[in-house]
Amino acid sequence: VDVSAFVLRDEASGRVRQFRRDGFTVSFLKDYSRWEQLEAEAVSALGSATEWCSPSAISRLATRFINVLPLSESTGDLDKLLTVGPKLPGTAF
Repeated sequence: VDVSAFVLRDEASGRVRQFRRDGFTVSFLKDYSRWEQLEAEAVSALGSATEWCSPSAISRLATRFINVLPLSESTGDLDKLLTVGPKLPGTAF
């Protein structure tokens, strides 16, 4: 069996770590608040990734937040939630 990636999900905390031979990804799916929180998680994952694949060099490091906005018919104007809300054709919001 050739395994190309390991994905570790913690549904309770909304954290996902994906380790691949060519890199890794750390995602916060919910309940994130500060850069320091993501940075600490990414540094920890970097240590795990380098132990797993022993890279000779690291050429790129990136971070990403995945934002989820709970929307409903009563949400109203998205410009009140976002700096500039999208205009969604054919919807009430």
